[in-house]
Amino acid sequence: MDIHIHIPDSAVVGNKWRRGAAVGLLVLALGAASAVAFDFNLIKVFKAGDVIKADEVNANFKAVADAIHAAVPAGTILAWGADKAPAGFLLCDGAAYQSKNYEALAGVIGTAFGNGSKMADGKPSTGTNFNVPDLRGRFLRGADGGSGRDPDAAGRKAMNDGGAAGPAVGSVQSHALDSHNHYYAQEAKGGLNGGGSRFPTITDGSPTDAVNKATGGNETRPINAAVNYIIKY
Repeated sequence: MDIHIHIPDSAVVGNKWRRGAAVGLLVLALGAASAVAFDFNLIKVFKAGDVIKADEVNANFKAVADAIHAAVPAGTILAWGADKAPAGFLLCDGAAYQSKNYEALAGVIGTAFGNGSKMADGKPSTGTNFNVPDLRGRFLRGADGGSGRDPDAAGRKAMNDGGAAGPAVGSVQSHALDSHNHYYAQEAKGGLNGGGSRFPTITDGSPTDAVNKATGGNETRPINAAVNYIIKY
């Protein structure tokens, strides 16, 4: 993605940026139809006639880069249309990482998705570690948060060893089908005064016939498309 930095000539942008002022508003044009604004503080403000030093210019660009980085906080999960994660992100594949190498992310998610007890090679880990979410083949669902919309929230399991369970961010559920009943009527064929319908009762065995024969696929799912999920570190 190309990011074009545009600072308008107008004296004020959103009442926060003025040429010659220390507080700025950076406008990033992310294509023809969208723009995102970020607040940042310039390290050095230049005016006409100033001798500009390279380190001062670099410091200003670092302030811009830091503002862009902070605009997507660590722990943000995004859908991604490629097999490899872009710079600044990790694939949500359940891998274990050392906290010291990803301090911002580890500080946000902690061990909600696992304590990193096993590294990618299957060997026991050492030090303080964590797992990123394993969202391969999974749909996302908002945590219940006391809303009662997840009636089985208390029974949710940890995604990996040491991860969160119950109604907490990071927990997982297996597939389930809401409790229900099926009713069917079989037309009477004599022996039942008055005709009409009768309901057969099965009291023994496990017969299979045209009515109860298994059908369908391997899971119940909506129409979907595959993407990778990535998490900001």
